[in-house]
Amino acid sequence: MQNAFYFNTINSIGGIETWLYNISQLYGDKYDINIFYRKADPKQLERLSKKAHCYQFFGQKIKCKKAILCYNTDIMDYIEADEYCQFLHGDYKALGRLPMLDKRI
Repeated sequence: MQNAFYFNTINSIGGIETWLYNISQLYGDKYDINIFYRKADPKQLERLSKKAHCYQFFGQKIKCKKAILCYNTDIMDYIEADEYCQFLHGDYKALGRLPMLDKRI
């Protein structure tokens, strides 16, 4: 597996959903795009599946060249990757939260 993206919940609409859709549309024909999730909106999965492989995450081990995470890093113990990337976006201070960070990234 080349590129493994993970997001805990894929909703029917939102910024993450748009980001994943745009990545799959732009690069899905040229690169191996794999999206892992715990919960997902069925229509959004149908949309993403046209250019990316989508897998529900149940605790299986994932081996890939590049692991791409956003603020959900709870999957880290299950991924073996050559490279780990994390995209953080949003105003965490305004949300009163700290982003999930992992020393392996």
